[in-house]
Amino acid sequence: MQPQLKSKVRCTDREVGEVTKVIMDPLSFEVSHLVVSMNGTGERQVSMGAVQTVTDDLVQLRSTSSEVMALPPFKRDDYVTLHEVEIPGLEKHVHVAPGEVLVPFPELERNVKRRTFFANLTYVMGLFIGLPLVFPVLKFIMKPMYAPFDNG
Repeated sequence: MQPQLKSKVRCTDREVGEVTKVIMDPLSFEVSHLVVSMNGTGERQVSMGAVQTVTDDLVQLRSTSSEVMALPPFKRDDYVTLHEVEIPGLEKHVHVAPGEVLVPFPELERNVKRRTFFANLTYVMGLFIGLPLVFPVLKFIMKPMYAPFDNG
């Protein structure tokens, strides 16, 4: 069973927060990590290996609350949503609703120079395609303003 968003997260000693996001592995189509909101002290990324049991409204962890607090904070910039990237067949394996399901940000897309180059190339290609289509219209609109007066 996959953990549901807004489920309470309980460690061996106390309740620590709730599940705010689910991270899926795009290769195995399984939930790899949970993002746990720590009751106002940030979010932590918890591996599914640390999960003992999952019910409809509770996720029980194998670790203590101090071990969970020692985990590094969750970095949202390292992940994209399923709406931002297309992974064929992943939707059939997602049983988490409603909310944000994340997948790791592809390594090739992290290079900003490469991404901005192709974005700018797309804009230039659009300009070269659109300019011949727009030029006759602009020429027609501007012609009466520059036409000589003909009273004849």
